[in-house]
Amino acid sequence: MSIRTARIAILALGLTACSHDLHTMKMEEALANYGAAIRWGSFERAADFQSVRRALDSKSLQDIHISSYDPIYRKELDEGDRAEQIVEIRYYREDEGVEKSVTDRQAWRYDREKQQWFLESDLPKFP
Repeated sequence: MSIRTARIAILALGLTACSHDLHTMKMEEALANYGAAIRWGSFERAADFQSVRRALDSKSLQDIHISSYDPIYRKELDEGDRAEQIVEIRYYREDEGVEKSVTDRQAWRYDREKQQWFLESDLPKFP
């Protein structure tokens, strides 16, 4: 193998790695921004991450206060085009004052055409 061929091969591998790193960075950014929206109780903003936006029951969500949002598991699937995340969310209702927790199982999909991550699952339910 000539030096020129080796350099081209190394460059090609580097570009592939950069592409994967960018893909992963976009996933990290989307999951962090979604988590921030949930943490701040901005459920309308969180719903913007859904690929197909579902109707929100804003009245039942208005008295929900999030006390913590802790990712406990994350896994990339389908060569990085899908991801699963499990999050523990601690919350309380204004009128009850008792902290509760819910486990939120999230399914994420990367749209290569739009170059954006979308939430495929529902927003968390707060029983």
